[in-house]
Amino acid sequence: MSNLKKILGAVAAASAIMMTAGAPAQEAKHYRFAYDQPKTTGYGILGDIFSDKLKELSKGSVLIDQYPGAQLGQEPQVLQLVKAGDVEFCISSSANAATLSPQAGVMSMHFLFRSEGHLIKAIADPGVSTAVKAMIADTVQGARVIAVATLGLRNMYSKREIKKIDDIRGLKVRVQATPTED
Repeated sequence: MSNLKKILGAVAAASAIMMTAGAPAQEAKHYRFAYDQPKTTGYGILGDIFSDKLKELSKGSVLIDQYPGAQLGQEPQVLQLVKAGDVEFCISSSANAATLSPQAGVMSMHFLFRSEGHLIKAIADPGVSTAVKAMIADTVQGARVIAVATLGLRNMYSKREIKKIDDIRGLKVRVQATPTED
């Protein structure tokens, strides 16, 4: 009888091991990350860092599929896809975020920042980051800001030199489609 118990115990243990070994590994979950700039820009670098870090932290169970170069649309269209749940992550300027949350346009107001250093200091301020995150969470159902960042101040390009406000008088200037950029 003791031999029978040993044999049954060994069979049960072997069966448990085989059932565990034969079970398929959980498939990785894929998430979409869209942005309108080429992969070779700061957006692509950020996308790669984000993707690599999530893969590392999730031990490969979370993967990011990047859609650079406006493959899924320009920022306003991608923001609508995020709002609808069709895209999980995106990079958006504050001016384009204002199409979903008009308050976000405050970050695009003319001459809000005295210099690039002033902009960087403001963006790095935890209070500013917390306020921006709360503003989007309160005004766009289901959307969350992961980080507030900058790729610098806007530049103006023209055939003639522009050094001061008076230099743009009479020029046609293309701007974002938000009231703060008019």
